[in-house]
Amino acid sequence: MEPDHRELSLPERCQEITQHVEAAIESCGQDTTALLSLLRVIEQLHRNTFNDHFVPSLPNSRQALYALLREMEAEGGWPYIPKMRIYELIDYLNAQAAEAIQDADDNP
Repeated sequence: MEPDHRELSLPERCQEITQHVEAAIESCGQDTTALLSLLRVIEQLHRNTFNDHFVPSLPNSRQALYALLREMEAEGGWPYIPKMRIYELIDYLNAQAAEAIQDADDNP
């Protein structure tokens, strides 16, 4: 039975979300397309949360902004979802190809 989310604290709800995402990752296995789809969903959630909720909630006084910045500094900074650049992907694929060629040369 699903827990009643109204009874869970924010850390508990975040833990539950994490468990669901980890289960989705596990179910993807080595399916790159499925993993890419999952990353896109996570990125969209991040973007929506940022644009539609976080930005409008930003403090409008210096004291409150300072308190937020202090909290961010103390708790790990700005959340960021990095994207692999196309050149990084090409470098990765080139390294994989070079490794495969080396393996083929070593094991004729």
